Amino acid sequence: MVNQSRKDLYKNFGQTLIIHLLLFLTGSLLLSFFDYIGFSQTELVFVSCITTVFIYFVPIKYFCYVSDTKFADFFQPTEKKKIKGTKTYIILFIIAASLTVTAVTLFGKLSEIIFSLFGFTASQSQIKSLPLYTATFLRNVCIAAFFEELLFRGVLLFSFKKQSVVMKALISALLFAFMHCNITQFLYAFVAGFIIAFFTLLTGSLSFAIAVHFFQNLTTFVFTVVYSYCNPEIQKTVSSYTFLIFLSISVISIIAFCFYKPLKKFLYSALNSENNFEDSAESTVNKTKYTPDNNRSNANRLTESGRFFSAEILVYICFCFVYSILVVVL
Repeated sequence: MVNQSRKDLYKNFGQTLIIHLLLFLTGSLLLSFFDYIGFSQTELVFVSCITTVFIYFVPIKYFCYVSDTKFADFFQPTEKKKIKGTKTYIILFIIAASLTVTAVTLFGKLSEIIFSLFGFTASQSQIKSLPLYTATFLRNVCIAAFFEELLFRGVLLFSFKKQSVVMKALISALLFAFMHCNITQFLYAFVAGFIIAFFTLLTGSLSFAIAVHFFQNLTTFVFTVVYSYCNPEIQKTVSSYTFLIFLSISVISIIAFCFYKPLKKFLYSALNSENNFEDSAESTVNKTKYTPDNNRSNANRLTESGRFFSAEILVYICFCFVYSILVVVL
């Protein structure tokens, strides 16, 4: 694989986002056209499945082409840190999934309260047929979890290699939240994106991120089905008890991370050993052949490393922000 500069990777990722944005707009127009000519809700969701794969696969493939990378490279664990033991992964998954579901629930409710003050109320979707059930599951749970993580955790963290763990998680969460192009989803998408990115960097595994995202979307999907088929009392009881379980695990996990010394030590050592989200082949090259540029001062190197966003990424953020405002206003 060609070892590219950070500036080139930022630009390549920015171009990838622009392509994703253009395809997203094209897909939205296409769905609007099919809706206009009389497609049913189930047919529209199936078409959306196809367009969703297309609007993610094409830009990711473009990034792989311009950066001389393969899809499999994003799934390679970092060489500097491999968390060992199946039990450790299971425990971390339970913690990450609980934190994500709790954050989405709490901040989702907060968003509803805030926007209700401005007279905006979000409608609860319903699923009333098996074909619609299947199409919605494919789109919202399977396709979204895989491709969103591949782009906003895999490609993004691969591109932003030299930033700190917190900064990489923040950048990932910010772009992930803007990607939804829906201001009502921004808050909880940002928090969920940060949690998933943090644990992706902690484990060094994109597969871990996909699993957590899949679980979060599956939980939302199940509650949508419960809302569609159960009476309000059952729906309220199930959602309340489920939320309390996830909230309890989240609170215990946060307390443990803050006060339990062995866990704090594990977390500190794991995150500090995670400097790059890159494949082992490139890591080996960097370790065996690294020559600092003597013609460039430390100040210049710090200045370059601080330029997180290319012009393309800034354009993407601005457009998503404007688009999300227009969706609410119109």
